[in-house]
Amino acid sequence: MTVIVADCGSTKSDWRIKGSDGHVVPFKGDGINAALDSRDELVRKFMQLKPFVGDGRVVLYFYGAGVVSKEVSDAVGDAFSEIFPCSSCEARSDMEGAVRSLLGDGDGIAAILGTGSNSAFCKEGRIVCSVPSGGYVLGDEGSGAWIGKALLSDYVKSLMPEDVSKEFERAYGLDYSGIVKAVYASAFPNRFIAGFAVFAGAFKTHPYIKNILANGFDSFFARNIMQYGQAGKCFLGLTGSVAWNFSEYVREAAVRAGLRVDKITSSPIEALAEYHFSHYV
Repeated sequence: MTVIVADCGSTKSDWRIKGSDGHVVPFKGDGINAALDSRDELVRKFMQLKPFVGDGRVVLYFYGAGVVSKEVSDAVGDAFSEIFPCSSCEARSDMEGAVRSLLGDGDGIAAILGTGSNSAFCKEGRIVCSVPSGGYVLGDEGSGAWIGKALLSDYVKSLMPEDVSKEFERAYGLDYSGIVKAVYASAFPNRFIAGFAVFAGAFKTHPYIKNILANGFDSFFARNIMQYGQAGKCFLGLTGSVAWNFSEYVREAAVRAGLRVDKITSSPIEALAEYHFSHYV
């Protein structure tokens, strides 16, 4: 039997595959958004696992962006079974994965700061309430998409400082029409926009970038975390590439909001793999 644990965001996916011999293989794949990807796209992405999976039963624990209903969860399972007929699949949201990795069976607030942002207040490892993310158009404060949108907006309106603008042009070589086409006509504009958070990371000590980050993280805490009545009184953990790569700025914003961040991880995958693999010793 093969046991697979997956943490899948819109930009990238992280997998841990445990074979019948007990050996664990790590694998990084394409991003998956179960609500946006077509069945053919899901099948293609699951096909990437084929070389790592032996014969026999396959069990998949899938945590991913876009798993917002039973219908989406079933679609993930159906696509997976097309590649691995003798299989079972448990598909849950990326928020549930973050909760399990940060809180285990405990109480507190778990949050994601990656391509998008999300959060939930939990009791005994179960989500009690969650402020809706809103996605990259209506929310996702402090996320890679939020940071990228701020950069692109300033760039197209010539509001970037000259030194930053020159570096941006050197890095991407984009013109206005190319940006507009990618944002409004591409299949996954959130991924395109969030990709510019890498630029913010490279210049995160520049005052202009620091101001964007401060605004994004202040907004994240004010519009999301502070809506939970227990904020400031319970455990607060964050996971995701943005939380990890900008951890010092995230912690500073938390202090400005009167909060303390107890834990930051780059990804939920290791804790999730440990949790599920322990049931198949």
